[in-house]
Amino acid sequence: MSKLEYMEITIFTKTFYTVFMRFFHVSKKRIFFSSVIAILIFISILVGCNKKDDSLSRIYFKHCWQWIQGEDDGSIPETLMSGENFKLLETSAENDLRSLIPDSTGYIWVRAEFQVPEDLQDITTGILSKRILYTGSIYVNGNQIGQLGSLPPNQFLSGYKTGGFYIPETILNKTGKNVLAIKIWVEALGCVPSTIYFGSYDEISYEAEKSTFFCSTINFSFSFSLILISLLYIFFYVQRKFKEYLLHAMLNLFSAIFLTPFFQDQFTFMEGLFPSYLVFCKFFYAIPAYISAYFASSYMREFLHEKDSRNLNITRLAILVIPIIITLSISDLVSLMKAQPVLILFIGAQIYFGIESVFKSLLKNQKEVYVLIAGFSPVIVAIPLDVVIHSIFHLDNVPFLTILGWQGVILAFMFILSFRYNEIFKRVEYLNTNLEKEVEERTIRLSESNEKLENEKKQTKADMDFAVHVQEAFFKQPDFKIDGWDLAMKTRPATGISGDMFDVYHIGNVLEGISLFDVSGHGIAAGLVTMLCKNIIAQNFRDGLYSGETHENLSVVMENINRGVITAKGDIENYLTGLLLRVDNAPEGATCHAELTNAGSPIPLLYTHKTKKCTEIKTKIPSIQYGMIGIRGLEVSFPTQHFEIAPEDALVLYTDGITEAVNSSGEQFGRERLSKAIANAGSTSAQTRLNSIMNELQTFAEGVPYDDDITLIILQRKKI
Repeated sequence: MSKLEYMEITIFTKTFYTVFMRFFHVSKKRIFFSSVIAILIFISILVGCNKKDDSLSRIYFKHCWQWIQGEDDGSIPETLMSGENFKLLETSAENDLRSLIPDSTGYIWVRAEFQVPEDLQDITTGILSKRILYTGSIYVNGNQIGQLGSLPPNQFLSGYKTGGFYIPETILNKTGKNVLAIKIWVEALGCVPSTIYFGSYDEISYEAEKSTFFCSTINFSFSFSLILISLLYIFFYVQRKFKEYLLHAMLNLFSAIFLTPFFQDQFTFMEGLFPSYLVFCKFFYAIPAYISAYFASSYMREFLHEKDSRNLNITRLAILVIPIIITLSISDLVSLMKAQPVLILFIGAQIYFGIESVFKSLLKNQKEVYVLIAGFSPVIVAIPLDVVIHSIFHLDNVPFLTILGWQGVILAFMFILSFRYNEIFKRVEYLNTNLEKEVEERTIRLSESNEKLENEKKQTKADMDFAVHVQEAFFKQPDFKIDGWDLAMKTRPATGISGDMFDVYHIGNVLEGISLFDVSGHGIAAGLVTMLCKNIIAQNFRDGLYSGETHENLSVVMENINRGVITAKGDIENYLTGLLLRVDNAPEGATCHAELTNAGSPIPLLYTHKTKKCTEIKTKIPSIQYGMIGIRGLEVSFPTQHFEIAPEDALVLYTDGITEAVNSSGEQFGRERLSKAIANAGSTSAQTRLNSIMNELQTFAEGVPYDDDITLIILQRKKI
């Protein structure tokens, strides 16, 4: 956050921050000791709540059940008391009654016989039962004494409530056989209670309240707290658009909704709000789980400052939307439970993106990742413990530790965000009290920096002007007339220093040839390479002139130049493209024979006065001409082209800065427009033709700056 952003905080917000932060402003040491004390108090409460009177007997019902499939109307079996036709319930089936009936849906009756112990015959007794999956009714000697959940036709899960049911003395046989029976509705879910026993009603009612508190009521309190925290962080987000606060708020909100099935038994009216338990599961269990996973992953990535691409955002939204659509399309609870493994994969895929950012941050050794891992550590530890406790040992009397761990995560990140908030708040206070002084100091430093930059700019300009002057001295146009020729040249650097280089070779007033080369890049580096290579090119051109009765072929001259440039520039990366032109000493007014070899330069154009058209000077087989100058190890081939230049014909040599110049639409000037501009000038002097071409180029460019150096040479044959 910049300094100005800090100063934008409104007076109301700053006042709120001041009151809030000063009220909660405590040292980290105090927070640590307070947390330890709170944990010790909580453990003491748990220990105290677990104290019970063991002097009275209890009869636990476990691995002693007999079962029979019930009628569709749920009526009591005629043989309930005798046990006839009832079969022994295998231990493995106690936690999965679905395997006992077709289609995993219907009634199961389970029964067990017991006798009242002597120490319980004269006191009020009852039955304690943990939650029943799906739902069920408790019977003693054929009389219903209680129910957990709602049975068909409006079946609804019993939730995590523990039932403590009173047994009237009138239905209990205190000296003989008694039968405990449970009518269980099985639909995708089905198991006998993991804990159910007969004992003193006073103890049972106490145990039922305690168990309901830890497995259900405490979840409601936590859910309500999450909603309040969500509203608080939404308020923070509205005041200061920190994405972390919004994600934290949404994570709290949907976590609170996800917890609803864990305390639904606290509000019996909820059963009437939904047409079926299936709808309740969809909107208060499955869909909030997908959304919570999405926001948890988003929060992790935002916390670690991960930048998500558009494709990644689309992928994550698809992973969120697809399971929601699948869930909404499922028509029964059995199908929903069967689809659960697939739907969990989508949650895992969503969490993967958060875990991926954690591993990437660990590899980068970012400090934030250790804070993030510490914040999530309570739930990281709780999840495997819950798997062992509830999925392997099926201990329903133990509360879900993951929920408690998630409370720890929420509290941890509240502290973390509060510390961050506190740092911002202190920074704001510092800026408020020290802003004027800091601005003055920074203004002085900025002024000094500007003065230094201005001096450096002046020095750079002076150096550039000197470099331009030196380069112009190296590459100056001839200031005298050449016999039989009209010559005009124009060069325009993209910056002060040009990467284009040209030379006119002559003896006295007799023209021998012209070279035009373009160094890759432009600016000072390219300009220095031009000065390095000028003498190499000139020397090899001179050496290639006829000695005695022979001329050295121009292609050989260009190959010698290539070797010389490679040796001279060493490891410098710049390379050259260019061409060499050689003309014979024809009498003035006569047709002249010319030779040209090309090393990657734009193809020259020959304007023929007789046809008023331009033709390209290139080999008949373009594939045999290839290569550039100055690249070590590159195979090259520079064949020579021979042609005639008649009186009033004009040869146009140029660099690609002309043809690649663009207008405001991004369209290039191109060779075709250049040919038309040459021809449109008609019969005129070389300078007039050059000016006409440059005017057409300027009109085409519409003021768009040239990106590359431009050089244009017009060599026109005079008539008598």
